[in-house]
Amino acid sequence: MGDLGTLSADASRGESAAAKTPVKSVALGGTIAFAVRVAGAGMTYCSQLLIAGIVGPESFGIYAYVLAWMVVLAYFCALGFNVALLRHVPAYRAEQSFAHEGVIQYAERRAAAIGIIVVAAGAAVVLFSASDMSPVLRSTFLSGLLLVSVWALL
Repeated sequence: MGDLGTLSADASRGESAAAKTPVKSVALGGTIAFAVRVAGAGMTYCSQLLIAGIVGPESFGIYAYVLAWMVVLAYFCALGFNVALLRHVPAYRAEQSFAHEGVIQYAERRAAAIGIIVVAAGAAVVLFSASDMSPVLRSTFLSGLLLVSVWALL
């Protein structure tokens, strides 16, 4: 009887028990996601400080320069599928459609293909402009290029 009285009181105010639960669930999920992002940023900052202390300022500058280029190239190789999948896959799952499997495979194939092309083009640029680069920068670029297609798929 108490539960029915509570439900009728909530219903009279325009609220229902079902409406409260999703809001709390979304709020909790958002809070957890924010905490994970903050923890990730903190760990990234600490790892960058650690790397800078270990390798020294000149080597860290080369590392940061190459890392920045690799992030830009990986973002390009993703072709925007990372954002599109976040939008479409939950909709397909809500409809209980198996189309999301095909969409994911399509996105992975295209990102991998573009990643391989970008890695090959980047390696060619680095190798053909070898006279303009220091050997350390060249080897760091070649090592970093290997990660571009992997990052594009993440």
